[in-house]
This record gives sequence, structure tokens and C-alpha cells, in this order.
Amino acid sequence: MFLLTLMVLVVAAVAVGLWAANVTVSTTMSGDINAQSDRAVTGETPVIAKPTVPKAWSAVLTIRTNDTSGSLTMDSASHPVTTGSRVDLYWTNGRCYRALVGTVSGTTVPIVSVAGGSVLPAAASGINVGIVVVAPFPVEADVANALALTVQVAGYIVLVDKVGTAETVRYAAYVTPSAAVMWDEGNGLDSFVDGVDVTEVHMSQSDTTASTTGHRAAAVISN
Repeated sequence: MFLLTLMVLVVAAVAVGLWAANVTVSTTMSGDINAQSDRAVTGETPVIAKPTVPKAWSAVLTIRTNDTSGSLTMDSASHPVTTGSRVDLYWTNGRCYRALVGTVSGTTVPIVSVAGGSVLPAAASGINVGIVVVAPFPVEADVANALALTVQVAGYIVLVDKVGTAETVRYAAYVTPSAAVMWDEGNGLDSFVDGVDVTEVHMSQSDTTASTTGHRAAAVISN
């Protein structure tokens, strides 16, 4: 059997002097293929978002209207989900992002639509409701030298371009601690924000235990 493990790590994105930033990108393959690649990426400015991401809250999908809408019953009346907000939803063997919340009434949280991910599970399924936190992440695609999304707890990281009140999703990824999402100008692949700009990053986590400070979105750009 062919076995392949791929680990990708952004070692550092640090300011050098006042306006320079260096990143070392290390890629290791192990298993039936063993290979190592290290590249240095240099830009002028590091852009890093690392907000505290609140814990997720437990709920049950009480009503499943269709693949993208239904109604949740939260386990606790003290939940922080509000009318009109966006949340990410996590359940066994599935997840979806940017679920639009309808009019909240006590523990009843209607889901009007979702932007992407898995279709909603069967009614009566347990769901963890990821509370989305937003942080500034100004990255113009044509000046990006490297991008990386990493977490310590599994969850969604969504790159958004917000103009006024309009939000456009530029990239969405479910990221796990063992699998960073990354790109650099030396790998020969298109950037996952190729040709588009980003103004902010939206993050949530799937775990209901505690908040986390382990979510990161990082970029090196040339001004």
C-alpha cells in the first residue's frame, strides 16, 4: 500500500527592521516517499490576524427544512447567537460555514441559509454552533508573497472582502491542527486568493470546551 504523509509548516513571519518580513516555508513528505523542501520568501510587510475565537455551543437540529435551512434548539439559553448573525455549524462527519441566522427566540435559532460546506444532517442531529469572530486582514492579491491559515482547534477560516455592508467570500477552508492551508510565490501554484482582494478574516472553532487563541491567518506582502 502506498502511504504518504504531507506536513506543511510556516516557521515564522517576522518583521526585519521596520518594513521587511521574512518567511521560511518547510515542506516534508514522509512514508513511502521521503522529501524535504525549504524556501525563503521575502516581502515588505507581515499581515497577521490572531484573534481569540470563542468556544462553540451545543445544539440540536430540531427541524430540517431542506439541505440548507432548518431550526436549531440550543442546549443553553445563555448562548450568544443573535438574529442576523453568521455562524458555522459542525457535526459528526459534516460541517458548513456562514449559516445565516433568522429571528432568535430564546433557545430557538432558525437557520435561513448556508454559504457552503456539507448539507445539513438529519433532524435530531447534534450540532456544535461555531461563533464567528472577525478580524482585519488587508491583503491585496497582486502583492501577496505568502499566505497561511493554521489552527490549534479544528474550525473554519474564511477570507472575506467587505465593501460597505456587502461581504464577498474569497476563500473558505476547514482547517485542522495537522493540516495548515498555505501558499507561497515559489511553489508554482495559483494563490487561493488569486486575482482578488481580502479585507478581513472570519474564524470559528468546532470545540465546545473553551475559547482558543490558536487560529492564525498570516501573509507576507510587498507594498
